[in-house]
Amino acid sequence: MSNALKKLQMELEATQRALAEAEARCAHYDVERHEAAKEFEDVCKKIEQAHQEWESALDAVQDPVFMHDKDFRILRCNTAYQQRAGIPFE
Repeated sequence: MSNALKKLQMELEATQRALAEAEARCAHYDVERHEAAKEFEDVCKKIEQAHQEWESALDAVQDPVFMHDKDFRILRCNTAYQQRAGIPFE
């Protein structure tokens, strides 16, 4: 086998090893990305559950309760406030 052919063979083998290593890293990153996406989804579900529980607790209060911003726009009120004020509940 000529030197040029041996050199090409060695370069091919080095390239194949580098490709295999890159594929392994990609597979590893894909697993990490999938795990991160699952964790993000779980956190979003927990936040939504906590939000629903908070709204349920606020609406369970029999007295009118409301929250407003610095311009006194009502941001959130409970069902008791909505019923007594006669405003639509959005």
